[in-house]
Amino acid sequence: MGGRRSNSGGGFAAAFIFIVLLGVVIEYFWWIVGTVAATGLLYALFVWLQRQDELQKEAAERAREREKDLKIRADRQHRWELIGDDRAVYGADGAAAMRRVTDDGTDDEDDDLPIATIARSPYELAVLRTGRAQQWHWALFASILLQRRESLASRLRDSALGFVPPTAVRIDSGTHLAQRIYSVLDQLLELMQQIEAFLSAPSFMRALDKGGVEPDAATIEHVANRLMDYHLRLLELSEEGRSFSASAAYTDVLRDCARVLHQPLEGFRVFIDEFVELVDAFPRLLAHAKGTIDVGAIVLELDTDYAVLDRLTTRLTELR
Repeated sequence: MGGRRSNSGGGFAAAFIFIVLLGVVIEYFWWIVGTVAATGLLYALFVWLQRQDELQKEAAERAREREKDLKIRADRQHRWELIGDDRAVYGADGAAAMRRVTDDGTDDEDDDLPIATIARSPYELAVLRTGRAQQWHWALFASILLQRRESLASRLRDSALGFVPPTAVRIDSGTHLAQRIYSVLDQLLELMQQIEAFLSAPSFMRALDKGGVEPDAATIEHVANRLMDYHLRLLELSEEGRSFSASAAYTDVLRDCARVLHQPLEGFRVFIDEFVELVDAFPRLLAHAKGTIDVGAIVLELDTDYAVLDRLTTRLTELR
């Protein structure tokens, strides 16, 4: 796991990556990233050297981010190619051809065993919980994430839009507005740290991979629901950040605050969508699978737009 800038009012990020190997067995791992000189000349030299060191560190950080992003995109393309998704680099025609390949095959003694897919209703979830089809535990985990998210669909759309409700509390003081926004950002940073600790807990990792022992449905449901409890708290913070209004002079501050608070929810959206797409493709991927299929990394990336965050913190500093 990794985190980026975490100073007061500053940036925050965390990336949690599933590396999923599908086949007879599914395994996964998580990547959970002086003294003032006596003379003006010496002081200037010190500042210059310090700046060069900062630039080198920033360049190294950018290089690490580029490498991580390239890995994520490469794994996503690989997964799209495997499941015959039109978004793969070979386009719609290639996707159709790939679907024909994965849909065809010789008969196998395991072909008659059901393969789990996403449950989109409480009834289907109950069937998935008790039916124990192939890879049911992955489907159960993803299904709970999806159903919990769908129950919040309207509120999530409001967050993405930056919608300010008519009940928003008016704040006329720029100083007071800055204090309120700083408070929400501090809560967001604290929540991100809690999510990181939750996902790195050994008990969480063991819930889906019990070392060859049959997974426990109650444990899977518990960790999936707790993960989505964090998702709900992120949404509630987004709503808190949009619960007050101010004069037109502060429109940019409120807009950027809403964008920063929504970004982690966008990370959840991408993660759940990709996980659901993968589970829905299980029947094609596993119907005739031999050995292990590597589908690459599925990422839960809780990040922010640093250009927006820097602009917001600059304005908040001015208001204070």
